[in-house]
Formats: sequence, C-alpha cells, structure tokens
Amino acid sequence: MPTVGEVDQGDLFIPESQLMSLVFHIVAVLAMFLISLSGLFVNLFLFNKFAKKPGKASGFHKLCLAKTIPNSIVCTAFFVWGVPLALFQPDYENVPRWLNVFIGQLAGFGAYVTGPLLQCCMSCNRFAVLYFSTRLLKVTQYPITGMAIIGVFLVAVIYTSLGFRPGNCGFVFYPSTFTWDREDSTCAAGMSTLIFYTVVGVATSTNILNMMTAAKLSVDKVGGMSQSDSNRRRKKVVQMFIQSVIQDCLHVIDLINSIFVFKLYDALWFQFIFLSISFLMIHALDGFVMFFFHPEVHPSFLQSKASKGTLVTIVPQSFLVDRKFTVPSF
Repeated sequence: MPTVGEVDQGDLFIPESQLMSLVFHIVAVLAMFLISLSGLFVNLFLFNKFAKKPGKASGFHKLCLAKTIPNSIVCTAFFVWGVPLALFQPDYENVPRWLNVFIGQLAGFGAYVTGPLLQCCMSCNRFAVLYFSTRLLKVTQYPITGMAIIGVFLVAVIYTSLGFRPGNCGFVFYPSTFTWDREDSTCAAGMSTLIFYTVVGVATSTNILNMMTAAKLSVDKVGGMSQSDSNRRRKKVVQMFIQSVIQDCLHVIDLINSIFVFKLYDALWFQFIFLSISFLMIHALDGFVMFFFHPEVHPSFLQSKASKGTLVTIVPQSFLVDRKFTVPSF
C-alpha cells in the first residue's frame, strides 16, 4: 500500500508533491500557450482590419494600427520563447543569454513602454481636436501622427538596448519558475524602477487628458446636429473614454503586480500568476478591449445593424459653418 502523501499508480508510486508539481507544470504551459495564441490572433486580426480599412487613414486610425504591434510582440515572445522553455525547462545556464535578454528586453521593456506611449498619443489626438481644432487646420500638411509613432518606437528601441549594458541589466525568462523577471543586479533593479515611473507617469498624463476631453464634450453644445445625432455622439464619447481608461490602467495594474503583489506570497503558482500571466494577459486583453469597442472591425456575422452606422460629424462652435470635423470611431 502507498504511504500517506503518495499516489498509487499501479506499480509506480509518485509522491504527492511531485504529482502536484507535474500538474502545475502542465497547467502553466497550457495557460501561457492559450493566452499568447489568442492574444496574438486577435491583435494580428485587428492589425489586418485597421490596415485594410477603406478611405484615408486618420491620425487616430494610425495610432490604433500601431498599438497592435507591441501587443503582438509580447504575445509572440511568450508563444515562441516562454512556452518552449517552460515546457522543456532547460537549466538557466544553458539558455543563450544574449537571446534571452534580447527577447526579454524587446517584450518586457521596448514593447511594454510602447503601449502606454501610443495610448497617450491617442488621448492627445482627441484632446487637440477639441481644444485646438482651428489651429490643427493649419498643420494638417505635416505628418504629425507619423512623427509621433516614429518617436514612440525610437523610445522603445532605446529601452530595449539599455538591457545590453554591462552589469547584467537584462529582463529574462527563467524556465524553472515559468516567469519573466529582471536579472539579479543593481543595474536591472534600476531599469525596473525606470520602466515603473515611465508607465505610471504616461498613464497619469493620459487619464488627465481623457478627463479633460470628456469634460469638454459633455458641456459643449454642438450646432448642426439633431438630438438623435447628439445622443449617439455622447454615447460614442463615453465608450471611447471607458476604453481609454481600461487600456491605460492595464499596464499600471501589471506594474503593481510585478513590483509589489508578487512579494506577498512565495508559492510558485502565486509568483507565476503575478509575474508571467499578468504580463501576458494585459497585452492580450488590450487587443480584446479594442476588438470589443470597435464593432466596425468585427466579422460580418458578429455585426448588428446598429453597429454598422457611420461616423458622427460635429461642427464645433469655434468653426465656420463650412468647416466640419469628424470624431474618430476608434
């Protein structure tokens, strides 16, 4: 008979602790595989839909397109690197450090900071249209959005490259614990502090812009619109505001998880959830949030008649009668 703490497997006795470890191993690998695969699918789907949308792309449209890129990078990093390493669990010393650091820095620092920066650009876009619309007419010939996107990706390149400095400054995947984390060094700790304050600062600025935009739209009277058009516009504004707040908060929540919450309990499953799953989930969820709030990109079988409406055209008080602008629908 098996002793207490052992499971009878015929002639093979497996200690309960080993069995639980095996179950956790399987569940962890499957969780990362399924979340990364679904997140990659929805973000690539959105990228394709945004890229092929007919008509001239607005600045907001270009930002939405760009935002799917960092989400896809993180999901791909898990899918092609984290999942195989977690499955086979090679010794950390046998994993090529340069490749581990490159993928970790690309996903954990470059892509990680790109999302909040692009989100801030989206908020700036809506804020500028409402508060400085007449001035924007004079600068429309300049590729401001394109320059902003290029600037954001240059920042991402800088954040990625900082991990290759001497002193083990990288962000890497540890196969034995199924987690992405910084290397054990003062340099890497400084990098974590930098990314924390960067994301928190950007998210704070973005939400301030969102609130100012919501306030402007809620109190301004818009001429040239029927009551039904006005109601639709307000509903769309509320949806855009909710979407922006959710996306802005996702990264802050993950930072809190990865810097504070994971320290509350030393169990491997707890560390895995708040270091790896949290990191992966926010980028997958970011794509699903965009998918949910943009019914115009839904497959035809998911679209209702109400979701196939056109953009609402608004004439602000500061504009001449023949100068109209359109609030982006995504």
